[in-house]
Amino acid sequence: KDVSQDTEEIYSPNQGICCKFKSRKCGHIFSFSKFDAKAPDQSFCQKAHHVEYQIPPRSPQGQVIATSDLKPGHPAHTVQNYCDLSSHEEAVGDEASVADEEKTVGSRKGLMQSMVNEITSNSIDVMAKEIFSIYVCTRWAPDSEFLQILQNEISTEQLPNMEPGKLYSTGRFIPLRCSENFQVFSHVALGETSFENFEQQMKSLAEWYAAEKDGAVSDRLAKLTGLKEAKAFDLEAVVNATKTCTDKTGWSVSIHSASVAGLFANCQAVKWWLAKLRDWHRAMPFTSFMSPDEDAAKVAPKEKEQILMCFGKRVASQLHRREGGQHLMTDQNAIGCHGFWDMKQAGSMLARIVKLWRPPTCQLASMELDMKVKIMELMASMNSRLFDALPALLTEEISANSDFDGKALAASSLGVSLMRGMWQAISSSFSALRGHYTRLGQLLGNTVVKWAVCPLKNISTPEEVEKLDMALGTEDDLARYYAEIAYAKWTGHENLLPGEECEDGPLENTKACSLGIMQQDMPEPYKDEKFICPVRPLLPAKQQLEVLQKKKGWCPLRMNSEQMKGASWFYRGRTPQKTQYDMTENSPQKDFQAVRVMHFKSRQDSEFHLWRNFATISLQCTHEEMAETPRWCKDPQVHHSSSSTNAVLDSMGRAGRGTKRFVQQGLHKAGMAEEPHSNSAGGKAFGHWLYNRRKGAEAWIKDTTDAWFGKASDRYDKLRERSFLEIEAAELLHSLSFQRELESTGADSKRKQRYDRFA
Repeated sequence: KDVSQDTEEIYSPNQGICCKFKSRKCGHIFSFSKFDAKAPDQSFCQKAHHVEYQIPPRSPQGQVIATSDLKPGHPAHTVQNYCDLSSHEEAVGDEASVADEEKTVGSRKGLMQSMVNEITSNSIDVMAKEIFSIYVCTRWAPDSEFLQILQNEISTEQLPNMEPGKLYSTGRFIPLRCSENFQVFSHVALGETSFENFEQQMKSLAEWYAAEKDGAVSDRLAKLTGLKEAKAFDLEAVVNATKTCTDKTGWSVSIHSASVAGLFANCQAVKWWLAKLRDWHRAMPFTSFMSPDEDAAKVAPKEKEQILMCFGKRVASQLHRREGGQHLMTDQNAIGCHGFWDMKQAGSMLARIVKLWRPPTCQLASMELDMKVKIMELMASMNSRLFDALPALLTEEISANSDFDGKALAASSLGVSLMRGMWQAISSSFSALRGHYTRLGQLLGNTVVKWAVCPLKNISTPEEVEKLDMALGTEDDLARYYAEIAYAKWTGHENLLPGEECEDGPLENTKACSLGIMQQDMPEPYKDEKFICPVRPLLPAKQQLEVLQKKKGWCPLRMNSEQMKGASWFYRGRTPQKTQYDMTENSPQKDFQAVRVMHFKSRQDSEFHLWRNFATISLQCTHEEMAETPRWCKDPQVHHSSSSTNAVLDSMGRAGRGTKRFVQQGLHKAGMAEEPHSNSAGGKAFGHWLYNRRKGAEAWIKDTTDAWFGKASDRYDKLRERSFLEIEAAELLHSLSFQRELESTGADSKRKQRYDRFA
């Protein structure tokens, strides 16, 4: 850049760039300078580039939370500031002593703390949301800390007794430094949302990766081959080097390429290196390792393949140690991991995760619902296991002989009156218990169950009411919905899958079959975007279409491409990173065509080459055509069964028979006449006549059949194209789906709009 005079050079050690402004442009005839490379940008000539890792703010998850010093928006703060527990104090009485009053205050605080712990820890909602997190690991150097771990694995015979350097260089031991878990759902201040907080954390991490992708630490890690070079990553050794370094002349070495001895000797370089190492340790505070077997080590990550990303909880076991080992450890969950990425790819993957998980895509809402259902299924399984064990438990309680070890079950025999009486007693007790299950299931299937946490204090201003509602969430009736499914074993309730139960539809002679309930801002708002997501799990497309396919005598109405375009009712399942469901009504119209689902097949799609289900449908009349010309839209009435007609035609087609014989045989096959007598002579004569002419007919047939079959094939293709379509199953289901806004029930103060999605 042209300036009035040269400026002092600026050195950015992480990038290995020395930059200065010159009075003459690069390439000028009188520019005698070694500064002949263009800088990435002018800022490198203004100050040294140094980006530190910023630790994102986090909220404590899954622990006992004290009610003091809490910010508005946290459930504990809401309980503490809005719950009226005065009735709990009044239970002591008017003549309570000072000691009793102090005890009551302590009891009230204890009750409040218990409420907070139940709401924040003993909650299906919290359990389901806690799983949505991510942690990242960096492939690290075998510094002194990892060498101790490696020696511990060798001494406890978990790894072969080899030189530590060889175990590292052959991929049998891979050191990792890992971050804390970044939670998608966390407690945030009023006016903020969890995902925006998570989005900012991922953005900060991606920016740090971008700054470090060509940095000194990343570069030296990629070039690392053995234990000698790994000493540069030994934090204790680097600290000692800052105290003993001798070269105080300034920057005389390259951080990227200097030997360990040269790096440790230069005071300015080693002090900078120490600050950078501490920055990486702050970003990745936890030490982990991988120890692949001999075959798996052949595909171990190399060079710049440094970043491993993992979804879900980190800890996969109890705290333990090796037998005779000197380290406490746990198994680390790697099921949700992907990588190893270079740092540029890692930053891109973080951006893609955020884009895919934005609330309008319904990815989070769908996974959260799946997780809640799995938790409820486990709870229902606890109930079922107890019920299935009741006969054995009752036998043990009623009968003295309950030892069945080594005895095979046999067919029942009630020959002994004493045994009959005992089993009748057991059966009677079991039936009574079954009756309790049945009645409770019938009760819970259509019953609201709520925990009334506490009465509200007197709130005097609209502003305070608004502030309270900002801290609150919405009702979730998933547990009530699932209770009916869970107790179906005892109640005998059927048609519980989405789309099985139907009611009168919005058009004449139609049925509306609910596929799911959608809610605004589910699971939480996102910026200014308007969207809805399911609050009850939707069936996968193929299974939902199979439910509709089984409705004999009924065909779903379908919107074609032009109709969907006109209604702005677009299917976006192929681009899951986009908003999936619009907050709008979509009603069926009379010109929508009925279709019948015929069959399915699985194949790769033409765009993304992913395996998907495709459905073949037959096109029927529109609703309007059905009303105006019902005769042409229904199957024709057959007065004689197809078997009778085929019998007539089959009989008439038999060669070597006379015309009379054809008719008589056909009428007999159709059940309209007696069996005729055989006349083989006429048949034989006709057969000889036909044989003699066959040779002459062969040439004519050969010349004409190709043209005939070609025309028939064209006609078949045209008819099939007009009568049948093949559509990807999820796209078909979307074209069969409609949406209507539901009236507000007043179930919670958020007043989120809800929609019924139906076929």
